[in-house]
Amino acid sequence: MRAVYPGSFDPFTPGHLNVVDRARGLFDEVVVLVAVNSSKHPGTGVEERAAAVRAVLPVGWTSVTVADWSGLTSPTAVTMK
Repeated sequence: MRAVYPGSFDPFTPGHLNVVDRARGLFDEVVVLVAVNSSKHPGTGVEERAAAVRAVLPVGWTSVTVADWSGLTSPTAVTMK
């Protein structure tokens, strides 16, 4: 099962890293989606923020990927058994 963790991540904090770490224990794959939020004015562009997130993820976290995103995100409910 895959989890998507969207946010502007300006900056990506130790708290964000903790959420990703906990999600790794619950899901097969975690995608950190570095998103564009038109109501926010980050200090760096989305590609730079995605690179910064990649730089702080431990090498062994192979189930975690990072993508930059400028589209719409929508929650989906999934029932876990």
